[in-house]
Amino acid sequence: METATLYYAQRIPRTLGAFVWRVDAKDVTLTDYEKIWSDVVGPFLQTRSLSSPLLQMRGADYSFFERFCGQSAEPPAHLKGRMATSDEPFEYFEMNHVLADHRFCRSHLLTGLQVVDMLAAGIRRACNGTLQSTGWKDLGRLMPRPKKGTEIVRLLALEDLPDRPVPYAKVLRTWKADGRRVVV
Repeated sequence: METATLYYAQRIPRTLGAFVWRVDAKDVTLTDYEKIWSDVVGPFLQTRSLSSPLLQMRGADYSFFERFCGQSAEPPAHLKGRMATSDEPFEYFEMNHVLADHRFCRSHLLTGLQVVDMLAAGIRRACNGTLQSTGWKDLGRLMPRPKKGTEIVRLLALEDLPDRPVPYAKVLRTWKADGRRVVV
């Protein structure tokens, strides 16, 4: 959300007037994972926004994005315990509106999902060593360059791992060096 809004507020502000989410369906009927995705993503983004508000650039055009923003004198009762007290009004994003147009679709019906499938497969194969560098070295040019001090690809481990370099560190360094700047 943050990277996309920074990008489009500078380059194509009108794009921020609508969000369309298409997720690759894994079966004809919704899987348990897809049901969980639908139930968890909105609350997760809302909770994350409390500790890490969406970064916005002064002077960029967020006028089309404003339809997803709100303000009240104080936070709702269920959030008061999570918020620092402040004399400032409570500003928020309507995550339900941002995520309202989401569907699970078969990738063979949507070219965009097919492209994302191919990119994800290329990234996976680059990291597990089954794709030669000629197949992955330029993928970084498609990735937004992260904030200073962060990686272009954020790694997530669901277990404690020893603090050692990952075998695909060269791949990640190459992509980071080639990533596109978000801020003009």
